[in-house]
Amino acid sequence: MAPARPRPRPDLRPRPGPRPPRAVRLACPAKVNLALHVGPPDANRNRRHPLTSWMVSVDLCDALTVTPITAKPGDEPRPVPPPGLTVACDAPRRFVIDWLPADDLTARAHAAYERELGRRVPVRIDLTKRIPPGGGLGGGSSDAAGVLVALQRLTGDALSGAALRNVAAGLGSDVPFALHALGAGFAGDHGPAGPGSTVVGGFGETLRPAPTAGGHLVLLLPPFGCDTAAVYAAFDAVPAYRSTGRGSARPASRAAASRSARA
Repeated sequence: MAPARPRPRPDLRPRPGPRPPRAVRLACPAKVNLALHVGPPDANRNRRHPLTSWMVSVDLCDALTVTPITAKPGDEPRPVPPPGLTVACDAPRRFVIDWLPADDLTARAHAAYERELGRRVPVRIDLTKRIPPGGGLGGGSSDAAGVLVALQRLTGDALSGAALRNVAAGLGSDVPFALHALGAGFAGDHGPAGPGSTVVGGFGETLRPAPTAGGHLVLLLPPFGCDTAAVYAAFDAVPAYRSTGRGSARPASRAAASRSARA
């Protein structure tokens, strides 16, 4: 009779749990308005200006990293640090970050996402900026959209597409386009709008596919910026625009640029 074989001992070592999500790194592209019409302020929308614009994304990008902040069960939740903002040494124009990190649009996007979700999503945001502010290139909007995309990835798409688009539209008229340019998807009135070349309408919530713009763009970056609110205020100050709601973008843009140049 053969001796009984020893039974294998059960493996009592603790099995590793699910790996925490890793940091999400994104390149957040700038955009250019190939055509732009700004409507009069809407009193029912907190005096925001509706717009119609042909927007295209370009290959000038900010670098965004969103890292989850993990805590062991039972630990007190740690405060979320403000975004870390730096200017890339290879930025096409020298500029300084003259606003508080807590006021950056990436911080507002993080807070808006958590409000919509109804719970905290602790993350650390690090942003290296190459897109100069105040140039109409939508760098802040693209960074905000990048935060929304990163949070969706870290939470396993916790928000529906419609909820995510509503959050984006609440942050600014350029953010829905930037969200879609990052590949988050946006179903427009006439089917899905393709990233890169899109006609944007309303308060940014309407996106329609546009022909891809061929050729190349040369960006001229003067040593000053134009605040968006100041540019739109210049539109409102043009008499013909104020009386009819149909102003030309050229005189208002010149007026805003002239004010910034004299500042």
